[in-house]
Order: sequence, then structure tokens, then C-alpha cells
Amino acid sequence: MKSIQSVLCFFFAASLLLTSCSTSNHQSNASAELSMIGENGEHIPVEPVVTDASLTDRALEVSSQLEAQPYIETALIVFSPSPEDEAQLCFQANLRGSQLDAHADEIWSIATQGLDAFDAENSAILDASTGQLLPLS
Repeated sequence: MKSIQSVLCFFFAASLLLTSCSTSNHQSNASAELSMIGENGEHIPVEPVVTDASLTDRALEVSSQLEAQPYIETALIVFSPSPEDEAQLCFQANLRGSQLDAHADEIWSIATQGLDAFDAENSAILDASTGQLLPLS
């Protein structure tokens, strides 16, 4: 009786092992879509923006400079060509800190330093703590 139980346990364990090994070879496919929710609650697809390496490098440099300011805790900034004139750059800055509105001119200066052509109309500084858009100089 014990030998029959041992054989059945072995058979069950072997079949479980074979089943799990055979299903682990299957590749799973996943996909994602970036979207935002519109005013009516509908999902609006958003195409990802592809930036070149120089814009990414500039964004990292400016983010570091902004985070070095004592009134800024975290900074995320993205530079992109202007939708109206690709020769100009615009930026979107998302900042968390204290009294950012009092330092808007300084933030603007740090973000635009070294740029010859800049699109202020399509740029924005957001105080993530309050949700307030800061005025651009």
C-alpha cells in the first residue's frame, strides 16, 4: 500500500513539474497605451514625445540646477521643440518646494539660460504642491 502511495505521489509530482515547465516556455505579450482623461471622462490617446539626446541632457542639467536651490525639493523639466517653430524650444517644469511663486523669475532664468530662441507661450512652470501655474517673465 505504501509503495502504491509513493508511486502515485511521484507520478503526481512529476506531472505537476512537467505541466509547470511546459507553460513557463510561453512568452507573454503585454502592451500599454498612454492616455489622458478628457472633460467628459473619455480616454484621449496621447502619443509619446520622442526627444533627442541633447534635450534630455539639458533637462537633466537644468533639473539638477533647480534642485540645488534651497526653495526647491524636486524638479522635473522637459524641453521640446516649439509646436509653432521647431527652431525654438519650450519647456514644461513640474516643481515641488516652498514659495515657488516668489522665485518664478529665478526659476525662469535657470530654465532659459543659454537659449537663443525660446517659446514662452508654450512653456509652463507648475507648482506641484499647490497645482498653481507660475507666471512666466
